[in-house]
Amino acid sequence: MPGGLFILTDRIRELLKRTGTVIIAIDGPCGAGKSTLGETLLSEFSKQGCALFHMDDFFLQPLQRTPERLAQPGGNVDRERFLSEVLQPLKAGQSFDYHRYNCHTGEMLPVKALP
Repeated sequence: MPGGLFILTDRIRELLKRTGTVIIAIDGPCGAGKSTLGETLLSEFSKQGCALFHMDDFFLQPLQRTPERLAQPGGNVDRERFLSEVLQPLKAGQSFDYHRYNCHTGEMLPVKALP
């Protein structure tokens, strides 16, 4: 495991021991390795109940896209739906379902349930 990744996973373990739950956001430009890092962390912490959410599943649907919204930083993401369907139940320690949007087909995918 590369040094930086070891430091990150060690820090996550410390936080898990102290708080029981850790929420991590990975940000960066296209091709920066966000998905690779997310999959690595998912593999590393799968026994602790790690879940990985891709913001691609929360892109705005065409009817939500307005020039004003798209002019905002991160405005192409349905952050309200991500907050209500994922973050709020996750922080409350509840099981939840969330809807994934396929931006290539323009369709909502079947609901994904998480314990």
